[in-house]
Amino acid sequence: KIETNIGNLYFRRDHYREAEQFQTAARNRFKALNDLKHLAMVNNCLANTHALLHNFQLAEQLYEEAMTEAEASGSPVTLAGIEGNIGIFALLQGRYDCALDYLERSRRRYASMGMEPQSAAAQNDIADAYLELNLVPEAVQIYRRVIPKFRQLGMRAEEARAAAYCGRALVQLNQITEAQTYLAHAHELFSAEQNEVGASVVKLIQANLHYRQGNFALAG
Repeated sequence: KIETNIGNLYFRRDHYREAEQFQTAARNRFKALNDLKHLAMVNNCLANTHALLHNFQLAEQLYEEAMTEAEASGSPVTLAGIEGNIGIFALLQGRYDCALDYLERSRRRYASMGMEPQSAAAQNDIADAYLELNLVPEAVQIYRRVIPKFRQLGMRAEEARAAAYCGRALVQLNQITEAQTYLAHAHELFSAEQNEVGASVVKLIQANLHYRQGNFALAG
């Protein structure tokens, strides 16, 4: 469990190689114990890591294993998380119909169990899918709804990411002043998380915004 948690901490800060090392160690231990409940959890986490390392075949295999283990161990919360992550994985691959299907499955499952934090995260993932599909106003509507919820629930990493993507979406809508506010807030939250990758993503969005406005010195 400790190895899983350490791996997830590295993942949260976008250090995927380190995350993979600890999650794999945890997976091997749970496999030796035949602990299906925790094996489903760590396989789900490890699949996320491999997806972001672009090891798509291995990620897909791990998601399938995690689904089977979650169903066999009667773990509906873990199952909802896996469905959401499969949706994000499909989004990463450009399979948008599949992505929206699994993300909505996850949202409904969390909502049926009254799990507000997870339901808000699932809604945020749907907003990301809308943004990729260029349904920008629809994405912004969801981001504006979930960001205060993340703040209220103390979900700082989730709030940071949602604020960054909301800022990116507002840039596309040419709502520059509001976009700058969201981006500045996202950068502040990522910095507080000591997430250099997240903070750098925000800086890149800000640089693109300055470039669009002709502020080339600031963009550079």
